[in-house]
This record gives sequence, C-alpha cells and structure tokens, in this order.
Amino acid sequence: MKHFPVPMAGWLVALALFVSPPPPAIAQDEINVAVSSDFHLAMAIICRDFQRQSGVRINISAASSGLLYAQIASGEPFDIFLSANESFPELLEQKGLTAPGTRFTYAIGRLALFSAKKETGEINARTLSSGKFSKLALGAPSMAPYGLAGMQTLEKLGLSEKLNGRIVESGGENQAFWMVASGGAEIGFVALSRVTGLAGAKGSFWIVPQRLHSPIVQQAVLMKKSDQNTQARALLEYMKTPAAQSVMKTLGYDPAPEPTAQKGPLIAIK
Repeated sequence: MKHFPVPMAGWLVALALFVSPPPPAIAQDEINVAVSSDFHLAMAIICRDFQRQSGVRINISAASSGLLYAQIASGEPFDIFLSANESFPELLEQKGLTAPGTRFTYAIGRLALFSAKKETGEINARTLSSGKFSKLALGAPSMAPYGLAGMQTLEKLGLSEKLNGRIVESGGENQAFWMVASGGAEIGFVALSRVTGLAGAKGSFWIVPQRLHSPIVQQAVLMKKSDQNTQARALLEYMKTPAAQSVMKTLGYDPAPEPTAQKGPLIAIK
C-alpha cells in the first residue's frame, strides 16, 4: 500500500493561474490548449517552464477527453489538443481538423485504484473482489479513457457483473477522483498522476497492472487552423524534451516511445 498527500488549497490556487477559457481570437503570442483532466497538473508545470523561456501566454482548459473532443469538433478555438487516448485525436484527424503530421504520443498513462481513507487497509485486487464497499467511482468509459481502463480491469478480473450495482460513472476522471476524495464513494479508478502529484491529507492507492487493461496511449495534436502558429508548434516540440518528459515521469506517467524533439529551436521566442 502506498500513501500520498491529497490536495491543499495552495495547489488549486496555483493551478488556477494556468486555467482560463479560450478567447475568440487566435494570436501568435498566445496558445489555447485543451487538456485531459488527468494531465492538467503536468501541463501546468510544463507550460510554466515554457512560458519562462518564450514569454508566450498559454490558456489551459481541462475536461474529459470526450468532452474536449466534442467541443473542438463543434468549433471551439483551441490550438492544441492533449487527449488521454489516441482515439479522439485520430477522429479529429479523420475529420480534417488537425495539422497534417502533428499527432504524436506524449505519454503512457497509468491507472490507480484510489481510497481517500488511510485506514482502508491493504488496497489491491482483493479490495475489489471482497465487495466491502458500497460505491466504486470511475469516469464514463465513453468519455474518459481512464474510466474505460477501469471497466476493462473489472472485466479482466471477472468482477464487472458482480460489482455492476456498485459502479458509479461520473462525467470524467476528475469527477471520479473528487467523488472519492469527498467521501461520495469509498474507492475509485483514477489516473496515477492524480494521486502522486498532490499534497495534504493521507490516502492510499494501488497501481493497477498494465496487463489488466489496454494501454492508455495519450496523444497530442495541433489543430489545422493553427498550422501557422509557431508558438503552438514550439510547445508541442517542448513536450518531447527531457525536461518535459521528466515532469511526466515524476507524476507517474510512463515515457512515450521515442519522444524525441525535432531538430531546430525548441522555443519560438517573440
């Protein structure tokens, strides 16, 4: 069993500095990023470091990958989409909404079973099979890749039917986390990054073995309308650097296959 800190207000205030709704106009000196909620903290840190070097303004909007996909498909003015899977960026690519050749895998996500209570005891596969809980939270599988991985885990363990009446599907991974953190559910499937990057009260979690679900391949893509936004392109390249990859590793992500930056300047200085 691993113990970790659950969030203090300070973290939330810090994150808020990096979050604002996308403005109606696109400018070369700013970037509008749509990011899956699991990657919000990692992207906030990466953008902070990028901003220090480039001076560019970055607006981050975080939500479930499915919701962000729907917003982008309906015309929301984002420059970059960071999904928690490969399916939604690929669908946008098929619709002709992305800049050619820009889709890539930036990280491999890891799933965790989370309990906000230290006294829960050993938390692992036996926690699920024991049935000693009334609610198990997870993001809606159709919208949240981590919710889908959670359902796949239950199916692999032969528990999906047994626990069917106790599964509470939320809109996304973020909602699943807060449902558990607030006591609305005893346990829940969340991103490992969610529980390794926070500080505060105690909690416990089990890192779900990758053999129990499909790989959580997280992909990024540049939008077609932002093809000439050199700052947005530079940010995507920066995500492939050792510095950015180190942030992801610290927060519990596995490295993407060969996340090598292209030759040339990493930062487009104004």
